[in-house]
Amino acid sequence: RARLYNDGLAALIARHRGRLFGLGCVDPWDGEGAARELERMVHELGFAGALVNPSDGRRYLDDPACAPLLATAERLGRPLFVHPTRDLPANEHWRDFVLSLMVGRPTQTAVCAARLIFTGALDRYPRLNLLLAHGGGVLPFVAGRLDATWVAYRPERWHGPDVLGMEPSSYLRRFHVDTNVWSVPALRLLLEVLGPERLVVGNDQPPVWAPLEDALALLVGLELGEKDREAVLWRNAARLFRLERLE
Repeated sequence: RARLYNDGLAALIARHRGRLFGLGCVDPWDGEGAARELERMVHELGFAGALVNPSDGRRYLDDPACAPLLATAERLGRPLFVHPTRDLPANEHWRDFVLSLMVGRPTQTAVCAARLIFTGALDRYPRLNLLLAHGGGVLPFVAGRLDATWVAYRPERWHGPDVLGMEPSSYLRRFHVDTNVWSVPALRLLLEVLGPERLVVGNDQPPVWAPLEDALALLVGLELGEKDREAVLWRNAARLFRLERLE
């Protein structure tokens, strides 16, 4: 199904060459199959990277099955856009009030990113570029808790590998995040925690209702200087996706 989608997307982009740039889809837990499809997407279809889910409902991107894809993305210098899915743990807790959309999915993204930090995956793939949807979920807000718990709970109350040589929050600037958070205060937090060079304009249209002009209006509220404004609006994306013709 991923190949079918990617071929269809490539045909659409070809009809609007120079206006559209694509991210293909792969199943990260398909091992070598995912790595081969990423190679095909980049070399044959000309895609800028790939969109992946943070979890399949049981595993996250730190799972050994994802290692071939992560290694290939690093080698090719192509980013993975991590966007949450409907496969949430304890799914029955998220049904009321659309909590799955408001809270569940941003949490799923944050869990995935935190696991990539704590398992040492970001150290194993030091040049891997990852773009997290929705401002990185809840992760930037809990940066201090990452460090404080990492210090206080090791080693007696620590579960999982203990492989980090520096505070976990120091890894947060390894990620790019989109600006799709619908809040000026949240955007200011992202600027403080990650820096303007890690933000990329994001919007949920389609399929969600938020118009692009509303997303851009929030950036105006940040009152960025010209250099930072250009970086967030397009230069960061041009660099991340290797769109040299725009730079």
